[in-house]
Amino acid sequence: MIPKTRTEQIIFQLHELTAEHQELIDRLKTDKLLEMILHKGDKKYRVLPKHILYFESVDKKTFAYTTDDVFEVREKLYQLEEKLSTHQFIRISKSMILNVKQIHVIYPTLSGRFEAELENQERVKISRNYVPALKRILGMKG
Repeated sequence: MIPKTRTEQIIFQLHELTAEHQELIDRLKTDKLLEMILHKGDKKYRVLPKHILYFESVDKKTFAYTTDDVFEVREKLYQLEEKLSTHQFIRISKSMILNVKQIHVIYPTLSGRFEAELENQERVKISRNYVPALKRILGMKG
């Protein structure tokens, strides 16, 4: 660990740059670029999308939910959907975008909807209209 006053860095010392190494480097660069500024009260926090369970729009405000906290987001839901579409985030209702990597279990319901249990045991409902897209991203048949 280094003091917070020093700049973080990662140094790779490789004999050969393989495709796997390049993929890792690209992923690190992309994650850093996507780092989001989230708000809580008068404070601002830097959060990587992979730490966000889901985004939800409530009373014309957008919130990001993590395992431990809730933050306000200045972007609208449709803007987040565009920005994060290549990072395993998918719309699951008119008011929610879910981080697919946070899904622990999926349950079908009688009404044609699905319910997802997240890694933190929270459950979210997936509207019927968004079930096919979720099945596609998860590689589910039918």
